Amino acid sequence: MKPIVADTGLFITLEGGEGSGKSTQGEMLTRHLQEKGYRVVWTKEPGGTDIGQALRKVVMSNRHGDMVPETELLIYLADRTQHVKSKILPAIREGNIVISDRYHDSSVAYQHFARGVPMATLDFLFQNLAGGLVPDITFILDISPDTAMKRIEKRTVSDPGSMSKFEEETLSFHKKVRQGFLEIAAKEPNRVKVIPADQPRNEIFNRILSFLNPVLPAIPDGEKSS
Repeated sequence: MKPIVADTGLFITLEGGEGSGKSTQGEMLTRHLQEKGYRVVWTKEPGGTDIGQALRKVVMSNRHGDMVPETELLIYLADRTQHVKSKILPAIREGNIVISDRYHDSSVAYQHFARGVPMATLDFLFQNLAGGLVPDITFILDISPDTAMKRIEKRTVSDPGSMSKFEEETLSFHKKVRQGFLEIAAKEPNRVKVIPADQPRNEIFNRILSFLNPVLPAIPDGEKSS
């Protein structure tokens, strides 16, 4: 099966380990682009669709500690297939900019590098189920697992019980995830940009814009901000 090609809008993904600040940066970027006049769809994985929200409850729950890596991967690919075909592609083909908090690189980092699922399995499922759609540009927010865990612990002081099963994983697991993301970036430097995430959010945001601005499409006629 040939990969799906989306050649109208723009597909941006934000990746990184737990506590890296992806959601914060994604929301900032969405507001910024909307203010400039772009039509923007802000979404996430898992859970970017109604079906995905149901799948998210299963795969992120602490109640399923006996879930094997292959089952975890299949749930993510079911979510991604629904996400791409019912939301991401239609939005891109209508000329929108789609920004997704996590996408396929997360499966590579988490299920391949950290869980040990063979890369050939990920590739086969991604191509034959989700269509192999590749983002136009990906930002990996890179932060040391030690720093990320401190952020998460600080958050849970005010919100006890909010940690997901991934946030509760061992430090060695998070180190494997980080290494996975860095290896992805090393293999695809044209698409993937690594942004240090241990700095003020505005500095991170400006760094993202420095890479993104040159690839932004023209603002649709009639939608430019005055």
